[in-house]
Amino acid sequence: MIDLILSSGLTSFGALLYNFGNYKSAIDNYSLAIQCNPQDEVAYVNRGIARVVIAEYEAAIEDLNQTLQINPQNAQAYTERVLLVP
Repeated sequence: MIDLILSSGLTSFGALLYNFGNYKSAIDNYSLAIQCNPQDEVAYVNRGIARVVIAEYEAAIEDLNQTLQINPQNAQAYTERVLLVP
């Protein structure tokens, strides 16, 4: 239970960092969130989006694919992936 709470907090803080343009720190927070909860689809999709911004396209696709493994109905992951994969 504590891991889920910690994961949620780290994901939220990552989103704040992303919004301030601190993409690498946001990615670090999303990665920590995923370590706490490997099923955190929000952390995966957000990390994927942040990786697109810093041109880490292969890693972004991996994150978006992982999001879809966790939740095949995640529309945001599908949308972002379509923009990356020709």
